[in-house]
This record gives sequence, C-alpha cells and structure tokens, in this order.
Amino acid sequence: MLVEEGKARSFYLLVSFLFTLLVSTLFFQEFLYLWTRPFWVAQLKLALSGENLRTHGFMFTEVSEAIWLEVSLALLTTSFCLSPLVFYQGLSFFSPSWYHSQRLFYWKMGIALWLTSLGLILLSFLWLLPEICLFFLQFEFHVGLYFEPRIWSFLSFLWRFLFVEIFCWFSFVGINLWLEMYTIDLKQKKTRSLGWLMSLFLGALVSPPEVVFQLSLSLCFGLLYEFLFFLRLYRQNCYSKKYKNSKTLCKAS
Repeated sequence: MLVEEGKARSFYLLVSFLFTLLVSTLFFQEFLYLWTRPFWVAQLKLALSGENLRTHGFMFTEVSEAIWLEVSLALLTTSFCLSPLVFYQGLSFFSPSWYHSQRLFYWKMGIALWLTSLGLILLSFLWLLPEICLFFLQFEFHVGLYFEPRIWSFLSFLWRFLFVEIFCWFSFVGINLWLEMYTIDLKQKKTRSLGWLMSLFLGALVSPPEVVFQLSLSLCFGLLYEFLFFLRLYRQNCYSKKYKNSKTLCKAS
C-alpha cells in the first residue's frame, strides 16, 4: 500500500516537474527579467537620483554560457515553483503514521517555514538585493573603474545569497527547536550573547563590505533571535500553566 502510494505521488511530482520545466523554458526571457530585476531596480534608482552614471548591461564571455544559463535558470525556477508541492506530498505521505499532535505540529511548522522563507525571498528582491546592486554600481563611480557585469556571475551571486539567507533562517528555527528539546534557560546572559554574536557573523557573511549595512543586517538577525527566544518563553509559560491547571483539577477530583 505504501509502495503504491509512493509511486503515485512520485508520478504526480514527475509530471508536475516536466510541465513546470517546459513553462520555464518557453518563458525564459520573462523569468530571466524576474531573476535580474534587483539589478535593473538599482539602475533606476541611480537614474532618479541624478548621478552621472552610465547604464549597464549584462554580457556573455563564452558561447556555451548562454545554454548553461538557460538550463540552470529553468531548473532553479522549476525547483522554486515546485517547493510547495514537494512539501505537501512529503508531509501527506509520512503524516498518517504520526500521532495527531505530531501531525498538527509538523504541518504548522512546515507551513510557517515555507511562508516565512517566501517572505524573506520577496523582501530580498524588493529591498535588500537592489541595495546591494546599488552599492556596487556606486562603488564603480567613486573609484573610477568601469566594468560590464557578467550575467552568470550576477545570477550565481544572487542564488548563493538566497541559499545562505534561507539556510540562516532554517538555522534559527533549528536553534529554537533545540532550545525547546533541551529546555535551556534563555534568561542566561551567555545564551543571549551567543545569539547576538552569531547575528554579527551572519550579517558580515551575507552583506557587502559596508559597516552600516552589516550592522543593520546584524540587528535584523539579532531581533529575529530575540523573537524566537520570546516564542520559546511564551510556549514554556503556556505549558506550565496547563500543567498547573491539570494538576489542580486532579487534586480537586
């Protein structure tokens, strides 16, 4: 029974993958514009600011680079669009063997992870990545150097940045679950200091070499840590209240 269900879900995933890959290949130019949109937004900001900067475009350095770019972009776009379906099929396959409380917890956790990851990606495309591109374009003007960006280098940087960002977010959630499992005292100064130290490291890792920008990202990561710590304390207090109430009812009965 499980083998047949696994085959059926794998078949649906394969058909969905092929269909999405076909759409991504047919609408290659539209998806290419969406992936490179932060760069064009940065150039628009420079034009509106009135700075005397020349316009840029992307260039290829090899003939095979265009083919490799089209294949990579189609595969990554397909993977991104199919991530909700893969999540749904995976949880639907494994969840019948769990208890009701476990099933409810993992479904909520999975949906929250996917929605927050999507929100981080949208925030990066709308604000963070255009600011990074703007920093590099202004750096060219202030230093007096002229360059033409390679499209493959830009997309590689963008995909690595998004990967590091999602990896950091999953690390934050993993730390929160680890604190939940081992009931570590969050009011200790060492635990909070370690969280802010990791925030500084991650802010320096994913941001351009600018002090204000690094501190801003580190502050965002630190506040995210504090939010997770607050959720941990809130859940701990709720569990303690339920335990006290149940204990009181048992004594009364």
